Amino acid sequence: MSRVVASLALLLAACAGAQKEPAPNANDLLVGRWANGEPGSTCMEQFEFRADGTLLYASGGGARMEGQFELSANPSARGLRVLIMQASGANGGKDCSGDVREDGVGAILVSYVWIDPGKDLLLACAEDSFSYCDSPMRRVRTR
Repeated sequence: MSRVVASLALLLAACAGAQKEPAPNANDLLVGRWANGEPGSTCMEQFEFRADGTLLYASGGGARMEGQFELSANPSARGLRVLIMQASGANGGKDCSGDVREDGVGAILVSYVWIDPGKDLLLACAEDSFSYCDSPMRRVRTR
C-alpha cells in the first residue's frame, strides 16, 4: 500500500511541476479573410481579421471600416462566442443591402459568432441565439 501511495505522490509532483502550454488565443480562430456572397456576385462583403487583432471590412456596396477585434475565449452554452469590434476608421459607405454603414470612429459592434469545427464557415448573429443571424461567411484565405 505504501508503494502505491509513494507512486501516486511522485505522479502528482511530476504533474504539478510540468510546464503548462499557454492557452491558445481565441482571436486566432478568426484570422484570415471571410466573405459572404458567391465569388463574382454583384455584391460581396468581406472581413479580414489579422493576427495582430486588427480588422478590415469592405463591402461591394462601397462601405469600408478598419478597427480592432476580440473574440471571447469560450463559447456560450449555445456554442456562440462574443465578437467585439471597435471601429478606428470608416467611410460611411453602403453595405450590400444598400444601407449606409454608420459605424463611425469609436463605434463598438458586438456580434455572437459560431465557427464550424473545420474553421471554414462563420455565422454572425445579433444575439446569443441562432434565430437572429446574417448570411454565413466562408473563409476565402487564411493567413
